[in-house]
Amino acid sequence: MKRLLFIVLACCAFFTACGDDDSCDFLVKGESRPYDDDDLTSSSTKSSSSYRSSSSYRSSSSYSSSSSKYEIIVEIEPPCKTEEADSCEYGQIVDERDGKTYKTVKIGEQVWMAENLDYHPEEGLFYDSLLKCVPDVDSVCVEYGALYTWTEAIDSAYVYETEGVECGIEITCDLPLPVRGICPKGWHLPTYDEFDILYAAMGKLYYVMQAKNFKSWYDAEDFYGFSAIPVGYGSSGKHSRIGTNLGFWASTGSNNARADSWYVHTNEAGHTTDAKDVGYSVRCIQD
Repeated sequence: MKRLLFIVLACCAFFTACGDDDSCDFLVKGESRPYDDDDLTSSSTKSSSSYRSSSSYRSSSSYSSSSSKYEIIVEIEPPCKTEEADSCEYGQIVDERDGKTYKTVKIGEQVWMAENLDYHPEEGLFYDSLLKCVPDVDSVCVEYGALYTWTEAIDSAYVYETEGVECGIEITCDLPLPVRGICPKGWHLPTYDEFDILYAAMGKLYYVMQAKNFKSWYDAEDFYGFSAIPVGYGSSGKHSRIGTNLGFWASTGSNNARADSWYVHTNEAGHTTDAKDVGYSVRCIQD
């Protein structure tokens, strides 16, 4: 049975920050390499490599994250989706608030939404007016869900739960986890560490997260059915970088102006921080 081993090195929380030039990435135990034909054809063979996270990350020098002081060891999962077959463990959820159905996928020990959230509360969203599609290689419009500010993503107006109450721009937040935020019941906004665990389970390879058939994502393989789409982001009420990158909000690491996020670009992926009023996508993870 696959396991995620959490080795507790200290019993208290701490704050850490990395400079702009710091990578603060996973420390490798064993050798990491892109998957080759042998990996894709041998479904019964599992890589023995694993990644360790020190729960620290690249950000601006003036920003700190309230991350956990423990080491995470994650076993790399074998690909479940190739051009010949798709054996990923899918499911679906129905958001009882509006009846919308979302595809889900299990990757390692986590269950994620395999589509971006597209819930629109009655009071509306800051980026509600933006076009909700991105063209694929055939110029077909692919719908991608809503873009949320961080305060909307954590439900700072506490419409559904109380964790995010009054936690918005110009307010430093230390939220009790997990934060449901704007996610459906039984799901929550991922933490910084939950994104790290997901990426480690994928071998820490950006292109295996990416949905195929988008022009700028020429390396995309989508080996695990996560199917991240290059939707771009919202800034100052406008849409930018559509077709080349995306960002997902995390529930952790907030100072008065910035919060944790996860990005996927044309040729890289990782965690960073962004202004709370930027419009990013939301992928919920099961409680």
